[in-house]
Amino acid sequence: MGTVYHSHIVWFLNTCWTCLLTMLVFAPLMVVLFRVAFAKDSSGAAGFLLLACACGALIIAFWSIYRLFKGIWLWSEARAVV
Repeated sequence: MGTVYHSHIVWFLNTCWTCLLTMLVFAPLMVVLFRVAFAKDSSGAAGFLLLACACGALIIAFWSIYRLFKGIWLWSEARAVV
């Protein structure tokens, strides 16, 4: 506890749990919106919401990739993640 590697483990776990929880929200929402958006009597609002959810999922994906690469980079230099 309190070492350089402890901060990396906490950083990695926080990244994984945050991504998992947000994707558990976005994935079912996107499935429902996809079904509604492509129904025969759908309005344009469902398609817009589907696009907004897809953009949110992409932002979370890029955020997690950034955090993973930052952690690996700082780990290779034996520096703590701040």
